Amino acid sequence: NLNFLQTFLSKAVYLISIGSNDYFAPFTSNSSLCKSHSHREYVGLVIGNLKKVIKGIYTKGGRKFGVASVVSLGCLPGTRAYNSENTDACVEQITEVAKLHNRQLAKALLKLKRQRHGFKYSNPNLYNYINERIEHPSKFGFKEGKVACCGSGQYRGIDSCGGKRGVTEYELCDNVSEYVYFDSGHPTERVYQRVSKLKFRQKCGLISFFNQLRILHTKLLFKNKFMV
Repeated sequence: NLNFLQTFLSKAVYLISIGSNDYFAPFTSNSSLCKSHSHREYVGLVIGNLKKVIKGIYTKGGRKFGVASVVSLGCLPGTRAYNSENTDACVEQITEVAKLHNRQLAKALLKLKRQRHGFKYSNPNLYNYINERIEHPSKFGFKEGKVACCGSGQYRGIDSCGGKRGVTEYELCDNVSEYVYFDSGHPTERVYQRVSKLKFRQKCGLISFFNQLRILHTKLLFKNKFMV
């Protein structure tokens, strides 16, 4: 019934991890979209769309949000593969856009909290978390942080894994658990598992302002013992 639905929506936790493709795709395709806007203008468009979605969920009854920052996009295997300077360094241009996105996202979430009664959120700092493992893989139990497990070209950064994306030839690593990145832009299952565990612990500065553990302990158990 309607009352049950409203209770369900209000007690649910809405996890949002979005934004990377809005910057990564135009960069790798040499799109004119970013060229026609300043970095600040383009980030403003992305954050504006994200705020609309969050406001829409809030209007329907949503109150608890986990909104992740974007990772260091300039250090993705896919971005490195498109680096015309052909160096081992991260691509600074798109890295700066990612940093700007994260700063604007943090401000937007804080403003939403101040403007909307009952609005609670966490803002996981995935940028630092992933970047540390890219730069120092052995420190965290990995062997490779820059090269992807599956793909082709430099850093295996060409998105050809599986051979069904226009490029039929690709390389596949022997042990995916040794890698930070599985393909051109996605971390391995091992990385995701660790991130999911840390989201519920107050460690490494991963959670800012309102940690996920406190959110999930805010009476999520329905009277009928149904867990959202």
